Amino acid sequence: MYKLLKSLALLFPPVKKLYQKVNMLKNQCEDLQRQNVELLKRNNEYYKNEIDLIKKINELGSVISDNYINKEQYYKLIENIIPYIDLSHIKSYYSCNALERFDMIFNGYNGHHVNRENGCLEFCCNNQIWDIPGVDLLGTPEESIIKFVKMRNDIIAESKIIALLERNDSFRNYTSDCAKCNRFKLVDSVKNDGLIHYVNINVFPAPCQCKCIYCEVHNGQLGILDREKHNNIYDRIFNAITYAKDHGMIAADALWQAASGEITINPYKDKILDLIGNNTSRFLSNCFIFDEKIAANLHNNPLSEINLSIDAGTAETWYKVKGVNNFNVVVENLFKYKEICNKPEQITFKYIILPGINDNLDDYNGVMDLMKRLCVKQLIISRDGNVEFSNDKNHHESAIKAAGIFVKILKTNNLLYSFYHHSTDEKQNIETFTDL
Repeated sequence: MYKLLKSLALLFPPVKKLYQKVNMLKNQCEDLQRQNVELLKRNNEYYKNEIDLIKKINELGSVISDNYINKEQYYKLIENIIPYIDLSHIKSYYSCNALERFDMIFNGYNGHHVNRENGCLEFCCNNQIWDIPGVDLLGTPEESIIKFVKMRNDIIAESKIIALLERNDSFRNYTSDCAKCNRFKLVDSVKNDGLIHYVNINVFPAPCQCKCIYCEVHNGQLGILDREKHNNIYDRIFNAITYAKDHGMIAADALWQAASGEITINPYKDKILDLIGNNTSRFLSNCFIFDEKIAANLHNNPLSEINLSIDAGTAETWYKVKGVNNFNVVVENLFKYKEICNKPEQITFKYIILPGINDNLDDYNGVMDLMKRLCVKQLIISRDGNVEFSNDKNHHESAIKAAGIFVKILKTNNLLYSFYHHSTDEKQNIETFTDL
């Protein structure tokens, strides 16, 4: 910190007096250290003066920006400040659940980074923004994981400094794009153990035998997995996960998720499921196949779940949405999983509402009937992510109305529900429509 200030004093005259003041404080502390007089107390006083100094340096950063001098200087300044201060007393700042929980999402070609053909590690998979913070898996597993941990710490530290100094989003570096997301909001800091609490293996290319009309994977290259060509991605990801596990960086109660393609036909299925073991897991599956290893995890860990995006309550609509005429086979597999599970909550449904296709009473009632037979307690109501941010007003209104009708039916049947891919305002509109 002292060296940084000394350098700034040479670049910016306004800092010179601050430097002289800190230099005087430094000399005083050194004298006291030699005399061994109330050392701890004086160090604390020095610390307080250091915080005041940081505030003044940030004011200088504002001057730099106002005069259109390269903002990179300001970012570098903040980056150099971070290691020297304790920000644990900052309790309210902008962040999101993915950062606070410490999510670790492994992506391949579906990632948001230039070198994603080597695999990448990101904090979220939100489609609202492109420049999601993360790292490319270019170095050793140790280098990648440590770089990722440091990035997360720096992101939160930057956000706390901005809160402390009451700066706006234009001063963000790491989270400049995150600030555009509706999930990035004011949070209250909680005790953080520094461990990873969510591991999402969301790697593409990955195969899936489903042909869902809202999914782009089967229409492009993301669904074509060539083991010889793409083995590098999976190897780097598996090695990084193994490093994090072996070094105690993943919390014992972390949630693991197998999400990419269809896990039951993935050529790397055994490796993925071996890494997951009996940890609390969420398996996103089309349930075309009943898998013994997934069933074993569900049986051994009552907190694990298997999630099906059911999207239909009749065989006819299932075929329209999924492109495969096997609704009854899927239902049979669901009952097989039910027999293995310890709790009914371990089977969960998501319903992606597609106006004009699956937003009718026959399908809604068919899902209600299946939920009751399987003892499924809650339905996740979602929407087509491809049109989530479109300006199609008619589609938007139709989706809100359809969701409102479905919620009303769920309430009537004493079933719980939650929303996915809906903004706060949209949720309120759905609830308002339900009460009509």
